[in-house]
Amino acid sequence: MRGIFCVSVALLVAPSLTIADSNTGPGKMAAFASFDDMTIGLGPSSPSLAVAIKKGKTHRVLTVEGMLSIYSAAGAAKLLMVPLVNGIPLNPVGKAAAASCTTGEQCSVTGSWWLDLDAAEAANPGVGLGQQLNVTLVGNDTAETGSVGSMILRARLEKK
Repeated sequence: MRGIFCVSVALLVAPSLTIADSNTGPGKMAAFASFDDMTIGLGPSSPSLAVAIKKGKTHRVLTVEGMLSIYSAAGAAKLLMVPLVNGIPLNPVGKAAAASCTTGEQCSVTGSWWLDLDAAEAANPGVGLGQQLNVTLVGNDTAETGSVGSMILRARLEKK
């Protein structure tokens, strides 16, 4: 227990660390992105994160996970998050991750989505297989409270 306390104290008094990169893409099988201290609005001011995976492959499923968190809201917030890959919605189709937050409350919404690349290619030829997969996660506050927060995005190709 003493060791954990010492590590915790060391982290609190250590000089601030600089994050080397907030986006790891394009990756071969996975890519990650994050952004902090952003204003979360609606419409053109909606924040988004984007990553790329170099090439869509057969017998693979693209999995996407995201989180949108607010830590400063002027009023009650309604958070929504939706992913797209090369303009195509992921499964569950048309389902945004959503959360309602009260005034001043710290609040988060998380979501997990997937896309079978073989099925997506059959429905939309030339969009996924053999192409770079551009994954975009859009988040917004439909109550337009001027919330401030952060977003995290993770995209991975997995064998079926």
